[in-house]
Formats: sequence, structure tokens, C-alpha cells
Amino acid sequence: MISSSAKQQLIKMKLSEITDILEQQDGILEYTGMSFDERMEYLINSLYEIKHEKTIIGLRRRARLKMPDACINDIIWEKRGLDKSKILNLATGNFILSQNNVICMGPTGAGKTFMACAIANDAAINQGFVTKYIRMPDLLSELHQPEANKNKIRKRYAAPEVLVMDEWLTSEDILNEDISFLLDLMEDRSDYKSTVFCTLYPCSQWNDKLKRRVIGQSVIDRIVHSSVIVDCGTINMRAAKRKR
Repeated sequence: MISSSAKQQLIKMKLSEITDILEQQDGILEYTGMSFDERMEYLINSLYEIKHEKTIIGLRRRARLKMPDACINDIIWEKRGLDKSKILNLATGNFILSQNNVICMGPTGAGKTFMACAIANDAAINQGFVTKYIRMPDLLSELHQPEANKNKIRKRYAAPEVLVMDEWLTSEDILNEDISFLLDLMEDRSDYKSTVFCTLYPCSQWNDKLKRRVIGQSVIDRIVHSSVIVDCGTINMRAAKRKR
């Protein structure tokens, strides 16, 4: 049994989990017959699992995904024409290691946000990558606040290893200064970080949404050439889930 003074030292070192693990071992007869090395290996494995789980919980909380419980296993595949092998490959997180982007495309209700959050959870958060979710209208709203510090906002969204940008280009009143900000943000992230976009529009229509501005083409150029496109199909998943 571990002494009270040792417990206090572990608490001060922020290793109180070790006390819990050792007390759990003492309460199970199976562990009393183990060697010191065996019990130590069990302790280390248990401590790693506890710390890892706490890390994942913290990453998920800070990511603020719109659908925090979304996962690849819960995707409905039937009759949607989804490329399952492509999506399962994205779930491995290889696209993050390669600093590639993902574009989830489809009409309203097609499940783009769920798909993006599922990829973010399985490929990024569960593998320890810092992730953040933002709707493009909310990002523009931040920029348009009277006392907005654009440099701080830019750093906030440039920093995460994976950024989920929902409702990409849905705003009709995108100003030149907004596009300049997006260019700077994509420049910060391009070739360094991964961004998951959710959009109603195929890439061929993005230039029109950006009013065919030259600077808008520069934004597009920093995204599409390193992107994996996921077509979410045309079925309205909200309606389909209600029927289920």
C-alpha cells in the first residue's frame, strides 16, 4: 500500500492517477502474484491510457465541433454514392501528415458538416492533432466587429493543425478586405496545416462566389491543388434520418 506522503508527492507532480491505479491493483488478487516488472508495465500502460483519454477530451472540448460526437462508424453509406475507400483513408489522418485539405461538397442537408466533424474526430482529434471548428459567417462577423484585431483572429485560426471551415462561401456580401484576410489565412495554412471545408458549391463556382476578383483566385489557388474532394451526394440526410 502506498504511503500518504507518497500520495501527496504524486498529487504535487500531477500524477494522482498512479495512486488510483496502485490502489486498484491492491484490491485485485490477480495482481498480488505479479512480479514488480509486470505490475510496473501495467501501471505505465494504464497511466498512458488515462493521460491519452484526458488529452483527447481536452482537444475535443477546445475544437468546439458543431457535432462533437460524429464519427466515421456512424456515417450512413446506403444510396449516397459515397466513396467509402476515400473516406476511410481520410480517417487514418494521412492527409494531415501530408498537409492536404479536404473539401466536403453537397447541397443543403447532404451531411457535409457531419462528414467534416467525423473526419476531424477520427483523423485529427483522436490522433492528438489540435483542431478548431468555425462557420465562415461567424468568422466574417468576428472580423467586422468595431474593435476586431485581425492579426489576433488570423493567428487564432492559422494555429490549429486542422481547421474545419463550415459554410464556406455561403455569405453573399464578402468584401475585398474579407478576401484579403482569407488569402492571408490560407497563406499561413497552405503547405503547413490542413483545412476541412464544407461547401454547397463545386470548386468551379468558387470564383463566381468571390466576384471574380483576382485576389479571390489567389485564395482558391492555395486550397484546391492540395485538396481531397468528398462528394456527400444529393440525399437530404435530415429528412432520411427522420424517416428512420
